[in-house]
Amino acid sequence: MIVATVAVILLIVAGWLAMQRIRTLEAQLETSDRERGQLVSQLEALHWQRIANLQMLEGLGEGLLAVNRDHRIIIANRRFLELFSIQPNVLGKPLSEVLRVSHIFDAFDRAIAGEESNRSSISPCAPASSTRRSRCARSRWHRRGLLPPRCSSM
Repeated sequence: MIVATVAVILLIVAGWLAMQRIRTLEAQLETSDRERGQLVSQLEALHWQRIANLQMLEGLGEGLLAVNRDHRIIIANRRFLELFSIQPNVLGKPLSEVLRVSHIFDAFDRAIAGEESNRSSISPCAPASSTRRSRCARSRWHRRGLLPPRCSSM
């Protein structure tokens, strides 16, 4: 009889502990659901912000290219693709596979290393300085074969 009583008491205590554990897990689940909802909202807001930022970059009159440390393209706006006659599906590709202009590679290496860049060394269509003739520097790049012939004016 004593063994049965002890067994019943143990079952009651085990049941009570199990209920406490269940309540704790339910509370954690509610918290997780709430946090998940907040994360989903934040992710959606970031998604729309990214879309707005990409639309602004596409609207720039200048060509824009961004690469990561591995020299893979992460952003290339429409104007950049037009200037260098590049196909639109370049995201994620190595820069060397898409563009073969050594001056640009050197400029990216300097920028990644944290050095200041010389703007004229990376801009193929930059106007010549005012002290020289007002001829576009683009012709120099064309003569070297570094730009396609249909580079339009800025």
